[in-house]
Amino acid sequence: MPAATISVEIEALRHDWGSAMKLISQADYSFVSKDYLREKLGFKSAEQFFEAVLAKQWGGALTAKAKAFICPWGTEGVYYLDMAGPRMHHVPAARLEKVVETLGAGDSFIGASLTGFARGNLPLDQIMKTA
Repeated sequence: MPAATISVEIEALRHDWGSAMKLISQADYSFVSKDYLREKLGFKSAEQFFEAVLAKQWGGALTAKAKAFICPWGTEGVYYLDMAGPRMHHVPAARLEKVVETLGAGDSFIGASLTGFARGNLPLDQIMKTA
């Protein structure tokens, strides 16, 4: 039986980083929110977080299974760390003439990303660009 792909979203500020790390260490894909990085961990950018991940600031268990760390960044788009390189990437958000509603935008992005991961044959950069 093939192993299942596991993803986790770290968003709620009420959850401590220790608990979040336990979840991340079991995940292939970890979505970590801009607010969590800024308010809970004190990082000003996704790049700072990725540098800490690569420097193994929290030990090697955090990255042992990881394929990517993905940080949606609102109107700036998405930043992600592809562990295959490892390399940091940024995909800017599409510019829209009129935004009707942003509620659920992050959930829609994650859902589209998970659909791409489930396909199993799409490159990560393509998934991030189309999600």
